[in-house]
Formats: sequence, C-alpha cells, structure tokens
Amino acid sequence: MPALRLSYEHMPFHLQRCFSYCAILPEDHPFTCEELVYQWMAQGYLDVRGKRVEDIGRAYFNDLFNRGFFQTIQSRHDAVHYTFHDLIHDLAHVVAFKECLTINGPKSRQISPTIRHLSIFTNTERGEEAIVRELTCLKGEHLSTIFNWDEVSSGTFRSISDLLKETKFLRAMRLTLFPEVQPNNLNFQNFISLRYLKLITPPVFESFQTLPEEICRLYHLEVLQIGQMWSMLPDNFSDLVSLRHFIAEDEYDLMHSKIQGVGKLTSLQELNDFVVQQKKGFEIEQLGSLKEIGGSLGIWHLENVKSKTEASKARLAEKEKLDALYLHWEDGEQENESVLEGLKPTTNLESLTIYGYGGVASPTWLEPSLIFLKSLFLVGCKAWELLPPIGELESLKCLELSELAVREIGPQCYGTCQSMKFSSLEELTIEKMPDLEKWVWSDQLQQFLCFKKLKELTIRDCPNLVDLPLSGSATSEVLKRFPSLETLIINECPLIFQLPPLPYSSLLSTINISGTGCINGLNLWDNKECLRVDKSSSLKLDEVLAFHELSSLRYLEISNFSSLESLDLHSFKAFRSLKIWGCQSVTSITFGEHFVSLKLLEITSCKSLRSMKGVKSWVNLGILQFRECPGFIPTWETGSKEIERTEPDFSLSLTTIYGDSLALITLPICKQLSSLKYFQLEFSSFIEKHEVSPQFLTSLDLVDIRGCKKNLQSFPFDLFPSLKEICIKFPRIQSLPTSSRIEITDECKKLRNIKEVHFYTRPLRIKFKVSLEEMDPSRWMPIIKQ
Repeated sequence: MPALRLSYEHMPFHLQRCFSYCAILPEDHPFTCEELVYQWMAQGYLDVRGKRVEDIGRAYFNDLFNRGFFQTIQSRHDAVHYTFHDLIHDLAHVVAFKECLTINGPKSRQISPTIRHLSIFTNTERGEEAIVRELTCLKGEHLSTIFNWDEVSSGTFRSISDLLKETKFLRAMRLTLFPEVQPNNLNFQNFISLRYLKLITPPVFESFQTLPEEICRLYHLEVLQIGQMWSMLPDNFSDLVSLRHFIAEDEYDLMHSKIQGVGKLTSLQELNDFVVQQKKGFEIEQLGSLKEIGGSLGIWHLENVKSKTEASKARLAEKEKLDALYLHWEDGEQENESVLEGLKPTTNLESLTIYGYGGVASPTWLEPSLIFLKSLFLVGCKAWELLPPIGELESLKCLELSELAVREIGPQCYGTCQSMKFSSLEELTIEKMPDLEKWVWSDQLQQFLCFKKLKELTIRDCPNLVDLPLSGSATSEVLKRFPSLETLIINECPLIFQLPPLPYSSLLSTINISGTGCINGLNLWDNKECLRVDKSSSLKLDEVLAFHELSSLRYLEISNFSSLESLDLHSFKAFRSLKIWGCQSVTSITFGEHFVSLKLLEITSCKSLRSMKGVKSWVNLGILQFRECPGFIPTWETGSKEIERTEPDFSLSLTTIYGDSLALITLPICKQLSSLKYFQLEFSSFIEKHEVSPQFLTSLDLVDIRGCKKNLQSFPFDLFPSLKEICIKFPRIQSLPTSSRIEITDECKKLRNIKEVHFYTRPLRIKFKVSLEEMDPSRWMPIIKQ
C-alpha cells in the first residue's frame, strides 16, 4: 500500500481527482472507459480547453490505465471492460474517505460532513435498520453523487427520498428500479444540476409506458441511460438541450427513432436510428443540426423524402464523426436517384449500406473520394444496373452486392484509374443476382494486381452467371488472380461448368460448392482436414480435387462420382475416416502401407469393386461398414490371404462391423477379428447353412439383424452361443397389436435363455435379452414365425 500511495501522490492533480472518484464503484465491478468518463464529466473534472470533453476524459482514462490503476477483463458484448485490483480499490477508498462513502458491510463508520459521493449497497447482511440509520446521518445538501446498486426495501427508499429532497447540487444519480422505487415517486424537477442519470431495471421488471415528463426538464442533463422498461418517450424529450449521450437498452434498439424534434439536441453524439415520417418533428431536416453525432446512423423509410433538396437538408457530409451509415427505402422507386444524390455522406465514412434504393444508376459521390470506406453493402436495390467504380475505393475491405439488376461486373466497376484495383478488398459477396451473367476479367487487370488481398469469396444464387475469373483457367492463372484466397463459397450457380482443381493453393482451406454445373457438392473445412465431394457431371476426381494440396486430409467422403474408376490413396498418411458411397464404376482402391491411422471405413453401393490393395494398413481400423458391394468380401478375403502367408498371427482391431453379407462369418477372415464386439447384419433372407470360425464367436457381444422379411426360421441362431442381445427389425411393419406383443412376451419368457423382450415401433423391432446359458433355438423360433 505505501508504494501505491506514493504512485498516487506523484500523479497530477487532475488524475488524482479522477482516480479518487473511483471509490464510488463497487469492488470487482466491471466498467467501460465511457462509463467512467461520463461520470467524470458530470462532476466537472475534465479540463476541456477547446477539445471535446469526451476526448479529454479518454486521455485521462488511458493515462491511469498506463500507470497500472486499471486492468482489463474479458470483453463483454464487444466492449472492453475494466476493473481494479483489490489493493488499488482499497487505495481509492483511503484517498477519498473524506468525500466518498460506501454504505454496506457489517461495520459502520463515522460519517464526515464533507461526504459528497454516496454509494449504497442494500444486499448485505446488515439489514434495513442499520442502512437507514446511516442514511439519516448524512447531510443531503452537500451530495453530488448518489449511486444505488441493487434492490432496496420500502424503508430504505423512503430514506433515500428524504435525502434527495435535501440535495441542491446533485450531478450524478444511478438508481436501480424495483416496485418500491419508481421514477414517478421522485421529484426530478428538484435535480436541476443533474448531469448524469442512469435508471436500471432487472430483466423481469414490468415495463413503463412512457418516460416521466419531469426528466425532460433537466436542462443540464448530459448523459441519460435507461433500461428496457420504457416503450415510449414524452413529446418534450427534445427539451433536454444539453444531452450528449442517450443510451437506451431497449430490446429492438428503437428508442432513438422515437425522439420527436431530435434536431434540438445539437450536442447529441449518438443517434442509432432515425425514421423519416410525414409528421412534424420527424422530417429528415431534423438531422441537419446534429453535427456531433458519430458512430452508426440508420435512416429508415427514405421513400418519405421526395427530392434532392429535401434530402440534402440532412447535411450528412458535415457529420465528420460518423463511422457507419445505413440508408433504407421500404419501397424504392425510380425517383430515388435524386434523393440518394442528396444524401452525400462525410468522406470520413467507414461503412455504408444502401438498401431498397429504386434507382438505376449510382450516385456521383460513391467514388474514390470516400478514402476511408472499409465496408460497402448494396442490397435489395432491384433496379440498380450500373455499378460505380468500386475498385478504386482504396480502403475497401468488405463488399456485398445482393439483389441488384447488374448484368456484368466489368470495366465500369473496376474504374478507369491506372492504379491497383480493389487493393485492400478482403471479403467479397455476390448473391441473389438473377440478371448477372458475367464477371469479366482481362489481362490488364492482372497488371494492376486486382484482388491481391482477397481472402473470402462468396457467390450464391446467381442462376444466369456463366463466366467467372475462376472459370476455364489454368491453376497458375487462378493463383495469380486470387493469390490470398482462404475461403471459397459458390452455391446455386447452375451455369458454372468449369472450375480449377481445388484447392488450387496452400492458403485456400475452406471450400463450399454446391448446385453448380460441374460439381454438385464439395466441402473442405477444418484447415483442410475434412473433405466431402459429391457428384460431378463428367469430370474425373483429379479434375475436381488438387490432391497435392490435401496431404493433411483426415476425413474424406466421396459420393455418387460416376466417373471414378480407381482411387489411389497411398500418399495419404493422416487419414482417420474414409467413406465412399454410390460410386458405381470404381473397381479398385489402394490404401497404401502408411494408411495406419484409419479408424473408420465405409463403402456403400460400389457394385463394381473388385480390388483392394494395402488391406494390411487396416491394423488400427475400428469400424467397418459395407453394403451393396458384392465384391467387397471376396476382395477382402484375397487381401487377407496374402497377409496370412507372411504373418499368420496378424489380427485387426475391428470392434464393429455393419454389413449385408452373412458370407463374412464363413470365411477365414474371422480369425483376424479377435476384437469384434458388435456385428450388425442387414439383409432380407437367410437360407443357406453356414459354418463359423470359433475365433470369431469368442468376443462377439451383439448381433443386430435388420431387414428380415422371410424365412426367419432358417436363420442359424445356434451359431452364436455368446449372444447377449438379438435385435430383429421388420422394415415393412410399423407396430404390433397389444395382444400379439403380450403373446410373444409370455411365450418367450418361458424359454430358459430369454430374459427380457422389448418392442419398438416405426418400424417394428423386437429385442431379446439373452442369458449366457446355452440356448436351444428350436424351442423359441416357432414363436417368431407366428
């Protein structure tokens, strides 16, 4: 503590005063820079000297932070929050004990007559009586700050009310509202010096209809923050002529748009939304006098503005602190062109959205003069045909073109300047463009390093798009055009018939392609570890995939690839899962000796499969699934025999098999399956008599027989002496009547080996719990046949 005290004493007076005021905050209370700056503003602690008071406050805050008096904690809701170390908080109480009083905790303290800042915690073990007693000892006439942090009882609130009646110079007040504490119970017109007012309610609090009109007579109020309890503002809200910050925590962020006559609040610095209405106090000219607003501004229902002259009264070009602008038409028409022309924004703008604009052409101001513009969204402008020279916006990082009437992205979009095009662009989205036919590329663009920083490209729902810079070009050319691309998404563009083998570079690690003329589906994710490819029209697999860029692949799914005849995977070492479905032409698969990481193998509906090389690499395979592959078992058997010649004791780690061929249990392969625990068979009939390897049966715990349609009496149940459960599925039967279930249950329970019978519906499944005793199938098979 002495060292900290020394650091405090060596600070300038203005920082000492700001830090000591922090004793008003609860221990471990997270706060933002703005929250503290607004409170310092209310006390008059900030020396303006021609600068914005908020800027001075942030400079003070940063100075204290750099000196170690504040520390950051995890950000919440995209805002950085801070707190104090316990020792720093104790120091604040020590240096401010003559001015700051916190009422909480088990012990009371002698109250100094110089107390100016009061912080009240009622959620303590002290009880109402002790808190009320301490409040009555205070002299309200000297108070400059009253902060109440939690719920208060009616008795405590009466004491607070009495204290407030004595105040003459109150500058900051924070109240937590509960049924006993409502703003209508307070005489706000007495707080003529109030600069900061924060009214908080818990989420379950019943809402008020309208903010009390008395609050609108606080002509010196600079900061007003209200919770979610109010749905309306009084008509005279704009009488708060000194208001700089109106923070409304309403659910839909609409309170700003309800300020009638907002133009009178000339010091206001945030206005999230303004809805243009044909009603006094909501004309677009109300925005003209708000030169201080910054951050984000959304202007809605611009269809109510009828001319360029009317639109220009908003004076958006003069709002130099504005970062983001959202212009919205509900029903755009051709005459909107002159209106949009009159809405020229400040050149400091960083983000611009134009939604529902009804004009054909671009505004003249959408040009390189917007040197700070980083994000541009042109959405729902269904008549907009001619794009501006977007390529010359040197700071543009994010561009979205959606629901426009543009037919071609070409020279007009790139611009005429002999300089780099889209020099900073990192994200490009083109979607819902039914008229778009071409995205034109030329060798001249290559000279200007167009799109050299583009990382994400998304093209969706462009049914007439034929030509892309990605189409019909060699991999080397595509790499020159998009050297930094990391994410590629192309969905529902059926006339795109040519793409380079993907991924074409080491950086391209996320791909989502579906509904194109050449590829039905291609998904690459998890940093090139997972790949799913589905149905190419006539392309070969190596024309779709650049295998040399997929060495880290761990999960691969290939489905419905009619042109696939052979699959060579010998170069892959990290594979854990391989699924091949519906590849009717594939005849051979080569796994390679380094395929030892494989854990799951699924081959379905590959009816031409005749050869599998490298079966020995299945040594760590845990799950195997095969269906509709008549050549799978003979091929596996051939590979196993070759292994057995050199390694007679070779075994696999397989624990689960899903198959549709009972022939598996008749082959010598079974002796390699010593770890098998689950065996599911799916087929329609059992006719042949089979012999089974004893090595196979020793570890078999469960057989799940599905798809039995007939001849159940022929199934060789006597081959499975180690069964614990038998599941029989009837795909064409949804359920059994109660009488049949009772009959089957009763009869089966008479059998020595059947302990439990369970029925499942849609479709019908019957599970028999089997004991470890030897069972005689002939005793219970007639029950099933019934």
